[in-house]
Amino acid sequence: MEDIEAIFGKAVDGFKDAIEISRTFIVSGLEIEFSWYHDNKGTALTYMIIQHDNGFYHSSCS
Repeated sequence: MEDIEAIFGKAVDGFKDAIEISRTFIVSGLEIEFSWYHDNKGTALTYMIIQHDNGFYHSSCS
């Protein structure tokens, strides 16, 4: 997660609950959202979504 924040900068939105961490970044007019599963063993990237103003653009799931 720290690597993603180092690349994309400060998140514009996000949350952390009991099982998920989510961060949203804006880069060149694109909304890029990352989600990680987390527990006492660490974190694992669950998905990444890139959206443009006109809706869904691209998704990557593990």
